[in-house]
Amino acid sequence: MNTVLPYKPNLVSKKVSKSCTHPNEKGGVGKTTILFHQAYRLAEKGFKVLVVDFDGQRNISKLFLGSMAEVAWVEKNGFTAADLFRPDLKNEDITLYKSSVHTNISIIPSHKEKIANILAAGVNAKNMVLNPKKYLDLIDVDFILIDTPPSLGVTQVAAMYAVDKIFVPVTVDDYSNEGFISLLNTLKVVKTNLRSKTELAGVYVNKFKKPSTRKGDNPYLDILNQIKRDYSSFLFPIFIPDSLPINEARMSARPCWINPPNGNAATVGRTVRKAIDALNEKLIS
Repeated sequence: MNTVLPYKPNLVSKKVSKSCTHPNEKGGVGKTTILFHQAYRLAEKGFKVLVVDFDGQRNISKLFLGSMAEVAWVEKNGFTAADLFRPDLKNEDITLYKSSVHTNISIIPSHKEKIANILAAGVNAKNMVLNPKKYLDLIDVDFILIDTPPSLGVTQVAAMYAVDKIFVPVTVDDYSNEGFISLLNTLKVVKTNLRSKTELAGVYVNKFKKPSTRKGDNPYLDILNQIKRDYSSFLFPIFIPDSLPINEARMSARPCWINPPNGNAATVGRTVRKAIDALNEKLIS
């Protein structure tokens, strides 16, 4: 039996929300997990949060709707993030869905096939990039968080254009660093060519493991020191650990600071919550 709860949002004539995304042109950096925790933390502080899923993998859609069956129901019967790219979309067609995770969170889920078609867009790509912002700016919520695929394309550029701020997740490896450099170039193009006001809010280290102190060749420590050196002006000081309790909590659709199973998990939860609070303080400011 379907339990999806669609509703029509209040629309405003002037943008009232603050928005962000967590892009990186490399997969495996944990952006969806952090965005999930960020949305939950804002919600538990009483803010109205909208999560928009531009990723055809639909992972965050599944998290906030409760199951892939619910996502599939919306794909077949309802309004999805792919519809935000339509040039003929009418304001009254915009529909949100209540999340089963928290009463203050709503979501516009992804659509696997339609997002794939958007990614394959050719000559109409630029116009498609501009559309989502036009509609998202109308929605009366406190915060909008957009999840994106781990690759450069129409949906990632559209998200970067649509939001006020971007937070860039990196891991301590050379590929993640290369992805960040490429992303900065993309942001520069978006700001110049599309006259975007999007700001780089900061860079955070995710899936962090404490480096060994061995002598001699130590590439992990070398890359960590390079990150600290190169990104010092916008690097968040709290590193988010690579920890099983974070992933297990996400699998249970709860943040890792709620009902931790043991003392170590509780310590991890407090660290993650502190890091998320630092991100949200930057978003709110």
